[in-house]
Amino acid sequence: PLGVDASGFAALADRPGARADARTSVGLADDDVLVLWVGRLSFYEKAFPQPMLQAVQAAQARSGRRLVFALAGWFPSETDKPHFQAAARSHAPDIDVRFLDGNDRRLLNSLWAGADVFLSLVDNIQETFGITPLEAMAAGLPVVASDWDGYRSTVRHGIEGFLVPT
Repeated sequence: PLGVDASGFAALADRPGARADARTSVGLADDDVLVLWVGRLSFYEKAFPQPMLQAVQAAQARSGRRLVFALAGWFPSETDKPHFQAAARSHAPDIDVRFLDGNDRRLLNSLWAGADVFLSLVDNIQETFGITPLEAMAAGLPVVASDWDGYRSTVRHGIEGFLVPT
């Protein structure tokens, strides 16, 4: 019963002007890599961010390219934000980590156009389906997701994306 309007997401992503605008608005050079997360920013409802932060830190070190990690979402409580910021400083000290408003539809639409990779390493048992990887695939983004619960049903390792063992 869950799904996405694939043609709508494809249309959002297939806008060269929007891609350029999105990347300019977050200060990216042409060869920078924008990694995107979309969803609740909650330790207990979604995921501890440490593995994702460590992954982008390692990817930047290995690739020699600048990565920007955009977490487009919302905090269930503003008291959560300092914990996420501290995790970013500790686990991705060389990464430009941005916490962006995932409820701002215009901003989110531009991020689907401007991103290079979608990353979602959820670790919560309530993630029984996972719609954001579908949205990312519909937007034409490569997906890196946790080999977890519902994500296994939507992402086939090596085909639509890569599943990372939890």
